Amino acid sequence: MKTRLTALYRRSRLCAAIAATVVVLGLTPNAQAIDVFNSDFSKGTFDTLGWKSKGDWSIINMGDGKPDLAKNPGPVAKFPANGTKPGTLTKTFAPIKNPGQLKLTFDAGYGWGRPDHAQNLQIMLLDENGNGYSFTNQRSKANWGVQWGIVSLYGFNDAMKWAASEVDATQPAVIDGGGLRTFTITRDGAGKWSFNSDEWKGGPVTFTDNTTTTFTQVVLCGSPNTDDLLYGKIKLESDKAPDPTLIGANGTIAQTPEYLDFNPGRVTAGSEWVQKIEVKSPALRSEVKGDVKVEFSAPGMTQAVALCWQQPTKAEPSVWGHDAKLADIKLDATGNGSFVFPAEQFPNGPITVRILASNDNTKDSREIQLYNTGGVVWNQGMPKTAPAAAQGMKLAFADDFNGPLSISRDGKNARYNAHKPGGGDFSGWPFSDPEGPDNPYSQQGTYLRIRASKKPDGKGSAGIIAPIDADGKGFYATAPFYMECRFTAQSAPGTWPAFWTLIREEKLGGEKGLKDVNDELDIIEAYGGVGPGNPNHPGYSITSHFWNQKDAEGKKVEDKWKRIDMLGIGGKSYWSTTFHTYAVKVTLTDTIYYLDDIEVFRHPSGELSKTQPSFFMINYAIGGISGWKIDLEREGNASDMYVDYVRVYQGTK
Repeated sequence: MKTRLTALYRRSRLCAAIAATVVVLGLTPNAQAIDVFNSDFSKGTFDTLGWKSKGDWSIINMGDGKPDLAKNPGPVAKFPANGTKPGTLTKTFAPIKNPGQLKLTFDAGYGWGRPDHAQNLQIMLLDENGNGYSFTNQRSKANWGVQWGIVSLYGFNDAMKWAASEVDATQPAVIDGGGLRTFTITRDGAGKWSFNSDEWKGGPVTFTDNTTTTFTQVVLCGSPNTDDLLYGKIKLESDKAPDPTLIGANGTIAQTPEYLDFNPGRVTAGSEWVQKIEVKSPALRSEVKGDVKVEFSAPGMTQAVALCWQQPTKAEPSVWGHDAKLADIKLDATGNGSFVFPAEQFPNGPITVRILASNDNTKDSREIQLYNTGGVVWNQGMPKTAPAAAQGMKLAFADDFNGPLSISRDGKNARYNAHKPGGGDFSGWPFSDPEGPDNPYSQQGTYLRIRASKKPDGKGSAGIIAPIDADGKGFYATAPFYMECRFTAQSAPGTWPAFWTLIREEKLGGEKGLKDVNDELDIIEAYGGVGPGNPNHPGYSITSHFWNQKDAEGKKVEDKWKRIDMLGIGGKSYWSTTFHTYAVKVTLTDTIYYLDDIEVFRHPSGELSKTQPSFFMINYAIGGISGWKIDLEREGNASDMYVDYVRVYQGTK
C-alpha cells in the first residue's frame, strides 16, 4: 500500500556500490542500425531528453570554475559525491524483443581525483519487469575492476561475477584532467555479451547468457561514492525497432526502479510452476455442503494431491488446526482426476481446497475458494477477550461484520469510505463504489466479502474500506494503540490483500517537490501468484514507511521492513490457506507487529506515529502500482477476500 502515488526511491540491492560506464551493445557490420534513443546531457534537461531521475541527479557544467581542466567535458549528468542514499536515472522505451544485435554507447567518469579510493559506476539493461543485466566498472589502484551480474526483478541473483581476466580500471578522474571515458558492451543474437574499453588492459569481459531477451529500460545507478559520478552522451541502437505493442498493461512499465517497495526481500524463483489445473466442478466461489465431488484436469501432469486446512481433531489436536490431506490422485492419460471433499468435517464459512499437481519437471498449485454452509464452527468471529498485546488498553473500535454493511463512496453517512482517504487509489482493478453496478462488497454469513472481479467488457473492480470520510472525519487512534484484523484471501497472480495505516492528512511539510510527510505502517501486504514474473512470496511483507522525513542530522529516515516466512510460525499455514490475525501495536517507544498474537517484528516508533492520529485501511487490490501482473483468467476473472473482524484498542484503562 502506498501513501503516495508519487514514487519515492528506496534503496535497492542493486544500486549500492557497483560500476558500469559506457556500454556498447554491438552491431555487426551487416546489421542496419536503428536509433532507439540518442541523448546528450549537454543539450537538454532530463525531462526534455526523456530521462526520469530519482535521487540527487542534476546536470552541471563540469568546466565551471575549473579552468585548469585539461579535458573539460562540459555539461554532464551528475550524481553527487558523499551522498547518503542511492538514486536512478532511467530511460524507458518500447520493448525490443529478441534483438539480433544491440549497441549502447555512453561516456562516463569520476568528478574528483582521489587515487586512494575505489569508486563504482553501474548501468543496467532491463526488461519491463526489472529482469536483465548489470555491468560495473570500478576505479581503483587495483586490477579486477569489472563485474557483471544477472538481475531479477531489480535484485541481483546470488552474486556478481568478476571478470575472468584482469582489467586495469585505474583511469584518472575528470578533475585530474582525465576527461570522460567510453566503454563498450556488445550483445549478439546468440546472447554473447562483451564489456570493454579501449583503455583497459586485459579486456574485454565476455560471457554468454540468454536469461533475458527483451529490453525496455536503461538504468544508470548512482550510489553514495566519495567522488561525483558523471555521465555524458548515451546512445542505444538496435537491428530491430522497438515494438510498442509489447508495452505492459495500461501502457506502463511495471516494477520500475523508482519504487522498489513491493515484496521486500523479493523471491525470484518460480520457473517450475506452470498453469495446468482447470476445475470442472464445483463452481468456483460457490456454496457447498455435505460430500462435494471435485473434478479437474491437469494436462501433462501425472499425479496430484488435494489438501484443506482443518480445525483441531482428536487425531490432530493442535489449537492452530492442521493441513489435512483429502486425497492422493493418479491422473489418467489426459490429466483428468477427481476426489471427494467431505465439507461437514471441515470449518464452516470461507474455505480453500488446494490441489497440487505435478510431473517430473513442473508443478501447478490451484486454490479453489468455496463457502461451506455446513461444517464445524471454529475460530470464527471476534474473540470475547482482548489480545495479550492490548492488555491495559480500552476497546475503541470493533466490527465483526455480523450486521448490515455501512459503506459509501465517500464515507459520509456511513461507517466506511470505499476509497483511500485523501485520494490515490492504487489498484489495477479500480476500487469501486458500493452504490454502483460494480459493488465489490457483500455480507456472507458473518463475514465481509470483498470480491474483485472483471466483466467481459474488460472493466475491473476491487475494494477498500477506511473509517475516514472524504473530509477527513472518522475514527482515529492515538498512541499507544493496538489494531488487528482477521482475514483470508486467494493467492493468484495479481491479488494483493492488505491491512495498513496512515496518519491523519495534515500539512506537515516535507522535501521540496514532494508531498506531505506521513507514517505508513503496512501490517500485512500479501502478494499472490507463483511462477515466472509472479511474486513467489513465501509469506507476506511488513513495511514501515516514514515518507519525506529527516532525522536530526538531516538524513532521510529509512524505512523498516521484514519478510515474514509464516510457514515456520504458529500453525505454519499460508495467508491464503486459512484465516490469520494480523496486528500492530504502536507505543511511544516501539512499533511491534504480530501474526496470530505472536510477535514477528519490532522497531523504534516513528515520530509521527507517536504524536499524530492514525487510521486503518483494509483492501483487496488487484495489480496496480505494485507492478505485479494480473492473470485471473482461470479464476473466471474474480477472487474473494473475507474479513472476519477488525478491532482497535488504545490508551489505558
